[in-house]
Amino acid sequence: MDCAGTSVGNPANHMRHMPAVSKYSRRSAGGMQPGAISVTQKAQLTDSLDLVAIRQRKTNAEHTSAHPTAEQRTCLMAKVNAYNEGQSPAHQIKLLEASLDYQGFVRVHMCVTRPIHVSAGITRNSWYGLMKPVEHHHNKSSANDSGIDSAIETTFYLPADANRLVHIHNKSTALELISILLKKFCVTDHPNKFQLFEEYKADGRADVRTVASDEHPLEILLESASEGRMAKLILRDNLSGSID
Repeated sequence: MDCAGTSVGNPANHMRHMPAVSKYSRRSAGGMQPGAISVTQKAQLTDSLDLVAIRQRKTNAEHTSAHPTAEQRTCLMAKVNAYNEGQSPAHQIKLLEASLDYQGFVRVHMCVTRPIHVSAGITRNSWYGLMKPVEHHHNKSSANDSGIDSAIETTFYLPADANRLVHIHNKSTALELISILLKKFCVTDHPNKFQLFEEYKADGRADVRTVASDEHPLEILLESASEGRMAKLILRDNLSGSID
């Protein structure tokens, strides 16, 4: 189902298409033919186009959300109802009144191989029932990267099948989802140490793609369901080396 102003697109829309190259492109020192560009230049051009497209979709979504038409709301309601058919009542998406906004629970599957750090001084909503301890650190001073201030910190490995439900809004970003998840369960590691992925099945095959930090996970799941794709969110270690 495709509704103007309500769709965030599917993974096919994230495929990169090469732009036409001007015939006035300059010849490189390596003897490249006129009009040819290097692999690095291709990657830079397509990355720029992807970023522009994402920003444009975000601008369009904000405008239509503030001024929804009856057709847009009806179409979104149909998507929400289709999604909710496969969910328990407590985990269904709730469409907010007189808008295109909605909220609900998303299940995040934890495929983190490196140890995580948990505030040992707070047991509420902790991971203690799941984790295998690595070591114990005493008298750790000041606040940590996730904003939890604790004098004691414990290090754990997560089991391969760990998962948790997180309640978010359709405008919540992937980075915000990770931050909410870490704070809810007292994980003291920096959110940028983790990366969110979408795993989906379409046409009988499975595929995985990286979810950008400013994408909206709840929208991703809703669109996937409306297009007949089985999708789930997976949290993994961020191996890019960027923990800014």
